[in-house]
Amino acid sequence: MHVSRRRRRAALLLVAGAAAANLFVASTSALAATTTDVFELDGNIANNPASPQPDWSDFFTPTTGTNPPVVVSPLPANFVDAGFDQDFVPGGTADDSTYTGGSKDILNISSGWSCVGAKNVTDKGDIQNAYATAYRDPVNGHLMVFFGLEKNAPNGDNNIGLWLLKDNNTACSNPKDSGPGVPFTGNHVDGDLLLVAAFLNGGTNPVINAYRWVGGAGGSLNLTPLATGGKCGTPGSEAICAITNTGSVTPPWPTQNKNPAGNTLGADQFFEGGVDLTANNLEGCFNKFLANTRSSQSPTATLYDYSEGSLVTCGPLHVNKYIDVDLSGTHNAGDIATGTPVTNWSFTVTRNSDNAVVCTGTTDGSGALVCSSGSISNLTPGAYTVTESQKSGFFNSDPGPIPNTGLTVSKTVNVTVQGGSVEFGNTCFVDKTFQITSVPAGMGTIKVDWQVVSGPGSPSSGTLDLTTSGTTASGSVNDTFVQTNSISWQWYLASDPSRKVTGGLNESLAGGAYPVCAVTNTATFPLTTITGLKYKDINANGAQDPGEGGVGGFHFTLTPGGASTTSAANGTFSFSGLAPGTYTIHEPGETGWLQTDPANNGDRTVTVHLGDTSVDLGKFGNTPLPDIGATFAALAKTPAGGSTDATQATITCVDSHGNVVASGTSSASGQNLLIGTYTCTIVITDP
Repeated sequence: MHVSRRRRRAALLLVAGAAAANLFVASTSALAATTTDVFELDGNIANNPASPQPDWSDFFTPTTGTNPPVVVSPLPANFVDAGFDQDFVPGGTADDSTYTGGSKDILNISSGWSCVGAKNVTDKGDIQNAYATAYRDPVNGHLMVFFGLEKNAPNGDNNIGLWLLKDNNTACSNPKDSGPGVPFTGNHVDGDLLLVAAFLNGGTNPVINAYRWVGGAGGSLNLTPLATGGKCGTPGSEAICAITNTGSVTPPWPTQNKNPAGNTLGADQFFEGGVDLTANNLEGCFNKFLANTRSSQSPTATLYDYSEGSLVTCGPLHVNKYIDVDLSGTHNAGDIATGTPVTNWSFTVTRNSDNAVVCTGTTDGSGALVCSSGSISNLTPGAYTVTESQKSGFFNSDPGPIPNTGLTVSKTVNVTVQGGSVEFGNTCFVDKTFQITSVPAGMGTIKVDWQVVSGPGSPSSGTLDLTTSGTTASGSVNDTFVQTNSISWQWYLASDPSRKVTGGLNESLAGGAYPVCAVTNTATFPLTTITGLKYKDINANGAQDPGEGGVGGFHFTLTPGGASTTSAANGTFSFSGLAPGTYTIHEPGETGWLQTDPANNGDRTVTVHLGDTSVDLGKFGNTPLPDIGATFAALAKTPAGGSTDATQATITCVDSHGNVVASGTSSASGQNLLIGTYTCTIVITDP
C-alpha cells in the first residue's frame, strides 16, 4: 500500500532584535572569524552551555509528537535566515521525494533531475531532517552557511551533498512509488554551489569539497573543487569543514532511527558542516538549500534521497516614487503612485560598505525603480544609499525638509534577507504668474516685489521684472513657491519705485497643488481722473472769493493726448482714464471773459502717479468783460432852418483809478472792461 504525506516547510523569519541567551556574540576584532568561532560544529544538536556559540537547538523550536519545528524569532545575533525540512513520514518508511535513476549533480535541474515516491528508502540514503542557516559577520561582512542532516541509519561510508541554489522555484514531489519520475522545476543559475562531504571509515576524517555551477541552465558543474576542508576544528579547515556524531544524538524535534527505532540517532547518523563563502570566494545570493545522499563523494555519484528547504542569503530592494499631493511628507491616501507622474524618475543605489553602485535606472508606470544597469533583486544584506535625481519643476518632500530643493536627495535603507523598501515623495513647485492687464503704452518696465509671508521659506522676498506684450505685462517666479505658501505682492513702475500698488495680500497658493502646479493672479492697471473747477472771478483778483461760484460752458484741452472737455454748470470739469505722467491743461479763452487764475492766460500742469485715483488740478478763474457806452442827446431846438443843435457835449469815462476807458463827442464807448465802478463826465458846450 502506498503511503503519501505532505512535507512541511518552515517559514523564513527575519532577524529582528537581540539574540536569546547563550547565543554567539560576534567579536569586535577586525580579524576574520572561523566557522567554529561562529557556530557549534561539534557533532551534536544541543547547545553546550559552556560555549558562546549557538547550536541547532537555538534555531528551531522544540516540538513533540509528529510536528516539525519552526524557525525561532529572532534568530541568534547576525544569523540572517534559517530553514528546516522534515523528510520522512512519522511511523513509516515512505518518502515522496527521492531521486529517480539518472539524476546526477552534474545535470541541470529541470532537464536532468526527476523525483519519485518510495515505499522504502535505501537505509543508507534515507534523510529524516535537513536544515541550514546563514550568518553575516558584522565585522568583515563574510557570509557563512551551516547545514545539518539526520539519516535513518549509518550503514558504512556516508556521503552527503548540499546544494545552495539561487532559483527558489526548485522543487519536486511525486507520491507515486513506481513509474516514471516527475521532472524537477527550476534551473541552475550561474554560481550555484554544491558542497559534498564524505564521511569515510566511521566519519573520523571527513573530507568536504565545494563546487560551482557555471553558465546557467545550459551550463555545467565545474568538477575542480574550489575549496576543500576536513573535520571541523582541525587546522586547515577553518573556512570549510564537516563533522559527524560519535555518540547518540536526540533532537528536540521528531526524527526516526531504524535500529533501534526511536527518536535517538546513533553514531554517524547526524552530519553537520559549515563554509565561509566569502573567504573561499564563493559568495552569492541563494534562496534554497537542497541536501542529498549519494553513492560516493564524486560529483557524478548516483543520488538517493533529497530534502529541500528555504535559505535566503540576499534580499530585494524596492524603490518607489509617489507624488505627494497633500505635501504631508508621507505617502497618504490621495497621493499618486502610478501612471505618468511617477514614471522616469532617475535613481542610483550604492552599497555603503564599499561605495559600489549596484543599480542605476528609472521608475516605471507603477513608480518602481527598474535598473538599466545592475540589479536590486538580490542584494547582500546591509545598508544601501538610494539617491534620487530631481526633475525640473519638482522638489522632494520625502525626504524633507519641505521643500527639499537639492539636485539630488538620498535615503539610507537597510536590506535584510526579507528585503528592504524605500519611498521618495515629490510634488511640483507652484509657478506663480503675476499679470497686469490694460497697461497703457509707454509705461516702461513694470516690476513686482513679492514676499512669502507663511509656509516653507517664510519670510523671504524677491523682485521680478514683467514683460509687456500689447496691453498685458506678465512674468513668473518658477521653482520657488509651494502650495502651502501664502504670498503678498506689490507692483510699480521702474521709473517711479516710490509709488507701489498692492497686487495681493496673504494670497494662498493652495490652488496650485499638483497637477495644476501654477497660480496666476491678475491686476488691472489703474487709471486716474484729473479734476478742476472753473469759477467766476467777479472782482478779478485771481482767487475765488466768497460768492464767486462755478460757471459752465468753458472749454479746456489736455496735453498730451489732445482731449477736450467743457465745464459743467457748477464749474467742474475732468479728464479721466489717464496713465501716470505729466499733463498740461489749457483754457483756449472765451470771448468777453478774461482769465485771471492763473494769470495771463496761463496753463496748469499736474503729475499723475501710479495708484492715484484722482488728482485735483486746481481752479481756473475768469472774470466777465462788459462794454460801457454813453451818449448825449441835445434837447434844445435848432434855430429855424438851421442844421446844428443848439448845444453839443464831450463825454469822458474813467475807471476808479482815473484811467480813461471811453471818450467821444455826443457818444463814447468802451469794450471788455472789468466789473467795477466807472465815472462818465459830460461837458456840454455851445457849438
